[in-house]
Amino acid sequence: MEVIDHDKNTNDTVQPTSTLSVSNDSASECDAFGFDFLSLLDGELEAMRGTNQKFSLSKHGMKNFFLPSLNECSECVIGMSFNKLIEFLEVQQGRQIRISRNSRSAMFNKGVGNPTAKKFVEWLKPALGKWAESIDKSSAEILNKGASDTTTAGDWLCLIAGMSASKAFKDPYVASEHQPLFAFLEERCDINIEMIKVIKNRIDSGAICSKSSAEVFYAMRPFWQRSTEIPDSEFENYQRSLVLYEDGTLDDEWKLSLFKSYFHLHFDFFLNLFSSYEVGCVITYTPNRDELKTKSGILCRAITRFVKNSKMEKYNLTCFGELLEEIRDVMSKFNKENNCKELSKREMSMSVPMVLDPINPSEESDADRHYKKFKSWQSGKEFPTIQSVETFLDNLTKDLGQANNTQITLLCMMAIWLDKEIMKCHETLLKSKEIDTVEPVMDGLFAAIGRYEVYYRHHLQKHMNRIAGV
Repeated sequence: MEVIDHDKNTNDTVQPTSTLSVSNDSASECDAFGFDFLSLLDGELEAMRGTNQKFSLSKHGMKNFFLPSLNECSECVIGMSFNKLIEFLEVQQGRQIRISRNSRSAMFNKGVGNPTAKKFVEWLKPALGKWAESIDKSSAEILNKGASDTTTAGDWLCLIAGMSASKAFKDPYVASEHQPLFAFLEERCDINIEMIKVIKNRIDSGAICSKSSAEVFYAMRPFWQRSTEIPDSEFENYQRSLVLYEDGTLDDEWKLSLFKSYFHLHFDFFLNLFSSYEVGCVITYTPNRDELKTKSGILCRAITRFVKNSKMEKYNLTCFGELLEEIRDVMSKFNKENNCKELSKREMSMSVPMVLDPINPSEESDADRHYKKFKSWQSGKEFPTIQSVETFLDNLTKDLGQANNTQITLLCMMAIWLDKEIMKCHETLLKSKEIDTVEPVMDGLFAAIGRYEVYYRHHLQKHMNRIAGV
């Protein structure tokens, strides 16, 4: 975990981004909007020939916690890493990419050379051709902006454009549930592009020193404050701590303050990301609008309860564990309304997918094995994959008819991401020589995550006003 973490590429020479190319026929729809993004990549790949330039699907080396890279966030946005997504698309299309395992890994890191890049692009062309036929003017404009941007905003804007123009988004419910999320992302991307440009100009003019984290953060701060729910006091503490750090006068008290303020900045993007998506789901699928003002969504309730209980002795639930409890509460309420008994943990655990070994059968009963697996999920001893979560929810709701399992699955992956991040931060702090005791620093971490409801209420009010035309 880096305590001081700003975009270190504000003074780098900008290289052209790689976009994607198919035939002229399939690109005609984009041409109609004055932007042929599909022809750019072939030219870029051609320019790579005979050079040391690499083709990469990630903004490798870019650190920017104002707008983290899409590659860093893919598991909590689409439920899986980019390389797993490629594998998923291979199965879906029934076509494999003819490149080695090592080259696949390199494609998401330092990059690959022209021959491997061409194989990947050729594999991608048929799917892009179909997608290009459905792109509209609004999506093309976002794509144009994203394809020409070399900061972390570029990938996010291309994702928004791609998803908005996809077949799934013709469904008004899908479009509605993503509207607050996309609104947040577009705004954050626009501010990031402006911020990087301003800071680069100041560095080039000598107004600020690129090696001074304190000076760079001072320049970033106004842009943060335009799109965040972080209290001003945390900005003050962080900025003051950076100055003391660079002066070599950072004592233990200010060191603790630096860590605590860092967590607010580190988690800000993700709290916005998660809450804006949850708000979109709540607004779209809650028929009683009055209920929106009095009852938060299930992820919000789970995070709030998780943070509240985190200091309790013998408390062993994760955020995902609390979310499973929220799901159980909702289903128990449904059962009660239909004159059925509440759902017990043991009954719920029977929906957990299990792999049977016919050669070495377990001595435990099926019920005990399911319950043991369920408890390991709740305690964080084991984190399920997105496929396991999907199967679990499908099994759990099979007798209820239509359920919003796709949406709840993604909320589960967000909770799991938070749990993994908390564990990663805790492990890093335990190894750190910068602090004597981890507990007060972790208190700061939970204080930052505990503001999720503030973010949730912000996005809810913003989009309720939008719906009301205010």
